[in-house]
Amino acid sequence: MADFTREELEAIVHKLEGKDLRGLDLSNVDLSGANLLRADLSNTDLTGAELHRANFLGANLTNACLTDANISWAVLEEANLCGADLCGANLFSSYLRRSEYSSETKWPTGFDPVSAGALLV
Repeated sequence: MADFTREELEAIVHKLEGKDLRGLDLSNVDLSGANLLRADLSNTDLTGAELHRANFLGANLTNACLTDANISWAVLEEANLCGADLCGANLFSSYLRRSEYSSETKWPTGFDPVSAGALLV
């Protein structure tokens, strides 16, 4: 069960480190600059979310939907992206070094996860 509602998240955007956000519908939410260090966002719907400059270091994004999300300039280092759907997402200047993905992970057209430093597991 998730720790917060959508409204509470937007109010405490910089205090989400390590929080349980599994399975929430956060579509179109604005979490720009959020500190999501080691947060559990597995099975979370982040469709169209504003995640510009968010910190996802070590976060669990397994099976998360990030379709059309703005993840530009975000830190996704060591994040688990296995099964995540990033189709149409803006990953401009995002840092994906040592993030993990699976064959089920969906990337934006033309995006090369290997050259971005992500690891196929």
